[in-house]
Amino acid sequence: LAATLCKISKSLINNSQFDIVSYTIQHMAVNIAQWIEGQLLNGTSGKIEGLSGVTQSVTTASATAITGDELIDLQESIPDIYQNGAVWIMAKSTRTKIRKLKDGEGNYLLQRDFTAPARYILLGKPVYISDNMPNMAAGKTAIFYGDMSGLAVKITEGSQFNVYTEKYGTQHAIGIDCWLEMDAKVENAQKISKLVCKSS
Repeated sequence: LAATLCKISKSLINNSQFDIVSYTIQHMAVNIAQWIEGQLLNGTSGKIEGLSGVTQSVTTASATAITGDELIDLQESIPDIYQNGAVWIMAKSTRTKIRKLKDGEGNYLLQRDFTAPARYILLGKPVYISDNMPNMAAGKTAIFYGDMSGLAVKITEGSQFNVYTEKYGTQHAIGIDCWLEMDAKVENAQKISKLVCKSS
């Protein structure tokens, strides 16, 4: 169960040249979406498990570098039956490292494809970037690969915004809050794998 609260002064509302309440709700919604994504990818101990429950893994030989063979090993750790909907998820800095990798003939492994939903293709699968993924560092999970339907997500109560015009009247403000209730756990361990950087 999670909640957030934002208070806006009535003076700011009265002096604004646009609908600041709607703008604030939109801004809160974007931040809530980023928080949810972070929980799904990293989880919180004792609360939402998310992809922190992934058990299949490949460990890099270096704490800060990655090889083409390691990417192949990660992809091959997922059974063929679950490859159809598989994707890569990583930080932008990790994608930058992978963009510089070449095969034996000098071709880049990561291909730009404007027809793909994520604009980049790696070993035939879309590459998605998330600010919630850690950069490559010792002991960190740098990449998730697989069919993300293997992560079960339960939303008991969706995001609900409430505007309070009287509760904060003595502060000459209005309040906007949002509550949600959700959980996430790996449901099929074979569908998702992770690339973990070597511990120093």
